[in-house]
Amino acid sequence: MDWIWILIGTVGGAAAMFVWLGLAWMALPHHNGDFRGIPEPEGLDAVLDKLDSGGAFYCYPFMKDYPGGQNDPDLKARLEKGPNAMITMLPRGDFMGGGVFLRGFLLNLFDAFGLAMLCTLVAADVPGLTDKVALCAVVGAFLGVSSYGGMSNWMFIPWRFTWMSVFDRVIGFALIGLVLHFCLPGVSEVVPGG
Repeated sequence: MDWIWILIGTVGGAAAMFVWLGLAWMALPHHNGDFRGIPEPEGLDAVLDKLDSGGAFYCYPFMKDYPGGQNDPDLKARLEKGPNAMITMLPRGDFMGGGVFLRGFLLNLFDAFGLAMLCTLVAADVPGLTDKVALCAVVGAFLGVSSYGGMSNWMFIPWRFTWMSVFDRVIGFALIGLVLHFCLPGVSEVVPGG
């Protein structure tokens, strides 16, 4: 394996995905409906102020507050009555600072490296530009549906958010495939296991 070209492809692919995701979230309109404000937030600050900030995740109602837990009839009645919520507490201050973007880029590096390894290992079967872009896009679709779909199913993240995020992932992974095609020269000559 030519590790220099794999690393160049990884960094280039991660950069392409990072730029795409920045455009998708900040310039394009397809995520505009994903988040909503609270219509009458008065009083909510006082309640939220009592919760830990910075990565804590809360459920309301919470099953451990009921003696019978998940099977407690009072909990079941309360869930039927509503309202029910899952709350993710964000850190205080500018939580969209440089650390978030750095971690995001590291995740993009992880994705791009995995795709670079995959394209290298199956090089004989995906020699062309279309092959690499399609392979990477399909991997992005499967990973996106399994991860975001799981959040929509189990954590009730809105399905619209899931499908828009899967779309972003497919485009981002396809861009990684495009970069890898040009950064992995001669990879189609690699014989698997050689």
